[in-house]
Amino acid sequence: FDSVGWLTRDMHLLSKVGDVLLPHKEPTSAAPKQVEFLVATDAFALMDPSVAAPLMTHLKRALASTGQDCTEVEMYGGGESLEWFEVFRTLQSSEVWGALGDWVSRNRPSCGPGTGERFEFAKSLALSPPAALETAKQRRAAIAAQLVDLLGGQGSPRVLMLP
Repeated sequence: FDSVGWLTRDMHLLSKVGDVLLPHKEPTSAAPKQVEFLVATDAFALMDPSVAAPLMTHLKRALASTGQDCTEVEMYGGGESLEWFEVFRTLQSSEVWGALGDWVSRNRPSCGPGTGERFEFAKSLALSPPAALETAKQRRAAIAAQLVDLLGGQGSPRVLMLP
């Protein structure tokens, strides 16, 4: 569920980091494709407006400084962000309990605020009927397909911009 990324204060440094981390391909005779930047407005809408508005302004300004524009899209495709979170939470908890459940049960570690509750939730999933986990896996596949549709358009490569 985690993804690798990088943050910088300016597009020049962002480009330099990309040059280091991303594989270089030999130039072809074909003209390079323009990258299409997609801004997930529904994800930005989940933020506090006092933070989202300046962030969006800076994002558009940064893209414009490189001659780029952005297209506003709905990442959730009309779906509920909370549903995506619950799918993530269910699958992550199941994986955590699968990896650490025996250790937690044997050692009963003293956990900080929230962590113990998350382990209890993970344990409850292990005791639940497998159908709940299977439903979450099916939803994850549907969400992944939705994102592939959003990002896998014909023509230009696409980058999804999230807050």
